[in-house]
Amino acid sequence: MDYLDQKKPGDLISIKVLRASKEVVSREIKLSARDDGSAFIGINIQSQFDFPFDVKIKLAETGGPSGGLIFALGIVDKLTAQDLVRYRNIAGTGTITTDGRVGPIGGIAEKIIGAKKAGVELFLTPIENCSDIANEEKAVSSIDKKVMKIVPVATLNEAISVLKLPAGAKYASCLDTFQ
Repeated sequence: MDYLDQKKPGDLISIKVLRASKEVVSREIKLSARDDGSAFIGINIQSQFDFPFDVKIKLAETGGPSGGLIFALGIVDKLTAQDLVRYRNIAGTGTITTDGRVGPIGGIAEKIIGAKKAGVELFLTPIENCSDIANEEKAVSSIDKKVMKIVPVATLNEAISVLKLPAGAKYASCLDTFQ
């Protein structure tokens, strides 16, 4: 597809469908983007849901998918009788999929350092980011494991289970492996 190699996502191109050498359909379409940023023609399948309620989140200077886990936990906390926070100073990061899987994010060291400065005692992180944390000496060396727990989770349900643990419970921690 040499033609597409010279195009970029968002470019408009003309597509013609021929049947027995006769044009039956002609359309102008916008090229989509692959994860690597290259242009492609194809079908992009996405899940779409009709929820029985609206969720409105108004936050200044917040963007990107890395807040998905925390937003999902906030919604669970508001829609159920559970008090997941229980007066604790918690924070976390991670993308969230429609089936509740927590995905990795970038900038984990900066998020951990920010959480430490804010006095966070429990920081939820995608399990895939534990190795990144190990490589971030400036973030790891500044954390007192007795003050802030960095707990890996793979799913929203795991995160909820961690938050439901009783006071004084032992948490799995990304730092246990590296300190």
